[in-house]
Amino acid sequence: MSTPERGPDALLPVWAARLLGFAALASLGALQWQRMIEGLSSGRALLWVAAAVGAGAAVVLCDRLSLRWYTLGLPAVTLAGALAAVVVSGIDLDLLRPRNWDVLVDGVTGGVQSLGTVRMPYDGADPWPRAALEIGGALLLVLSAQL
Repeated sequence: MSTPERGPDALLPVWAARLLGFAALASLGALQWQRMIEGLSSGRALLWVAAAVGAGAAVVLCDRLSLRWYTLGLPAVTLAGALAAVVVSGIDLDLLRPRNWDVLVDGVTGGVQSLGTVRMPYDGADPWPRAALEIGGALLLVLSAQL
């Protein structure tokens, strides 16, 4: 019998098939992104994928909420997913304290600006281009999963 969540003879519900497909493509993308950073482990890149799949699953769960809770839940899930991406990116977690946000923003901004002048894969002494690449990769995956 066919239902909106599951087509005829489907092995998985649609949401599970989408998350599984996303996880496969995100793994490929993360492992390619990882090649831009010298010495970055594949495990770290796959942590980005895990955070992204978790964020995507949370969005799927938000679809089951009433409209009132959905309007509160979806922004909360989006913020939590972005925070998870930053946490698994490998930066010093002390930078996530509110008093250190200016250092984090200035450092990542400077790192992004310097990416046009550094060799890839990046292996320089300045930690901020590396941090910008790691945060960028993790955020890209999490935000794409949420979309």
